[in-house]
Amino acid sequence: MKITDKINLWQTIARGYTIPQSIIPYVFAVVLAAKHYKVDYFLSFLGLIGVVLVHMSINMLDDCFDWKKGAVEEYKKLLDSGMQARTHKCFYLEQNLTTLNTVFAVAFSMDAIACLIGLYVAYKVGFSVIIIALFAGIMGFFYSAPPLRLSYRGLGEIAIAIIFGPLIMFGAYITAGGILDKPIVLSSIIIGVLIANIGHTHAIMDFESDKKVGKTSLPTLVGSKYNAIAVQALAFAFAYFATAVGIWEKIFPVASILTFLTAPKAVMLVKLMRTQDREKKLWMGALENWKALQKEGSDWFMMRLCLSRNIAIEFIILLGITCFIWG
Repeated sequence: MKITDKINLWQTIARGYTIPQSIIPYVFAVVLAAKHYKVDYFLSFLGLIGVVLVHMSINMLDDCFDWKKGAVEEYKKLLDSGMQARTHKCFYLEQNLTTLNTVFAVAFSMDAIACLIGLYVAYKVGFSVIIIALFAGIMGFFYSAPPLRLSYRGLGEIAIAIIFGPLIMFGAYITAGGILDKPIVLSSIIIGVLIANIGHTHAIMDFESDKKVGKTSLPTLVGSKYNAIAVQALAFAFAYFATAVGIWEKIFPVASILTFLTAPKAVMLVKLMRTQDREKKLWMGALENWKALQKEGSDWFMMRLCLSRNIAIEFIILLGITCFIWG
């Protein structure tokens, strides 16, 4: 296998397309801190590397524990029977492109490097960063790992909201030299909900398959796909309502109303979730490897997943720009 092929393979194993979900909140927190504090950008950059490494590790471990549990095999059986379900999870293990032990080794090596970075950052800015990182690491590990398996108990989205909202953003803010205040607290809650909604969008599309294999996700917990889509809509509504409250209370500048430019996309996504439409449209934004996704038949799935991601990222960027310029 060529070096480039190996890089592409491990990028796929680490689910590289999800990495912006940790980078964007982290950068947002640093930008917010830069508005009022003197930022150590080198330290912040080191912290970002640590966060990305842990995020990739969590993605890999999620695959590993699902594979060990037999969930991947169950999903594959459902796919073969004609049910719509995830199509490419752990393909690299099925095709013997690497081994389970190798994936575990790479994931834990990433965690080890992240721990060293975390210790150095803590030495520079204080012990609180270690506490935050510890909570994030534990929740990330037990997202799929036994005995907790949070994602199998209807707690996956809550874990995502906490990790990618307050934990990552508080850690980034403190690393950048900031002291926790109303803007970072409120924005972390909003952003955490939006990032969790990406995972919820994923789980909605896995509703039937999760139910068949006995996995308790938030959608199966609320009883129906229709109810799960309503929860998705409520999550978006919460983000816009909380932003409006932030503007009213002068936590965010008036210009942050620009985040509402993403609302039409959110409405369109909610409508799209109720259909089987798989036609790519310009307003959706970036949908990576679209032709390959069409070929393997996962375009319907990735279209909705990437769209929910794009909405969250665009919202966060707009909030970050307006807070930095006018906050």
